[in-house]
Amino acid sequence: MLFVAGFGSAVLFGHDSQESVRTLVTAKGCIGDYVLPDGTRVWLNGGSELSYREDFNGSDDRQVSLRGEGFFEVTKDSSRPFIVNMDHLKVQVLGTSFDARTASENQPEADVILENGEVKVDCRALDTYVTLAPGQRFCFNSETRTMNVSEVIPAHYANWRKSKMVFDNATLAEIIISLERRYDVSITMPPSISPDKRLSLTVGNESLDEIRDLLATLLNTRVTANGRSLDFASR
Repeated sequence: MLFVAGFGSAVLFGHDSQESVRTLVTAKGCIGDYVLPDGTRVWLNGGSELSYREDFNGSDDRQVSLRGEGFFEVTKDSSRPFIVNMDHLKVQVLGTSFDARTASENQPEADVILENGEVKVDCRALDTYVTLAPGQRFCFNSETRTMNVSEVIPAHYANWRKSKMVFDNATLAEIIISLERRYDVSITMPPSISPDKRLSLTVGNESLDEIRDLLATLLNTRVTANGRSLDFASR
C-alpha cells in the first residue's frame, strides 16, 4: 500500500543460488506502507529501501537492512529478535515502535527515535551500544564520528509518514523537524525568528517549492535554496 504523490514498488532480487532477497523500494516523493511476513508494519520515506531474506519467517532472528528512513511497528516475538541493519548502526528489538534513518550525502546524521518499548542501538563505528527508553533519540554523526542521546518528542520525528500533517498551534521548531523529515531537506531560520513561534497549518501533497514559499509568506522572510537546504533570512 502506498500513499502521497507518486508510486513505489516491491521487487524481488535473486542475488545468488544460495540466497534470495526481497527489497521494498519507495520512490522519491512517495511514502510506502508495507507489512512484513511476521506482521511487522513499516513505513518508508521517499527514496528509501528495506531488504530482507526470503526465509525471513524461517530464520532464528528477523533481520532487515535499511537505507533511508523508516518507521517500524514491530510484531512482538520474544523467541526471534527483530534487527535493523544500517550503515553505522544496528538496532535490536523484540516488539516496539521506533523511527530510524541512515546517514546520506545531504544529512550526515544517522538516528533512532524510540516511541515505545525498548531498543538496543549498537554503534558499530564507535564499538559501543546504548539502550534507549521511550522519548529518547540516539544520533550518530558520520562526519564528526560522535554520538549523542537526547530527550525528544517522538511524534515530531515520525509525523512524515502521515498523508496529512496537521499542525495546530505548533511551535516553529516542531514544524521544521517534521518538514525536514518529510522532504529530506535542511531548514535554517535566522536568530530573529523564535523557534517557539506558534503556527497552524496543514501539509498534504505540496511540493518543496510550495512549502518554501508558504513559510516565507507566513514568516515574512526571504529564502535561498541551495540543493537540499533552505536558508531563511529576515527581510
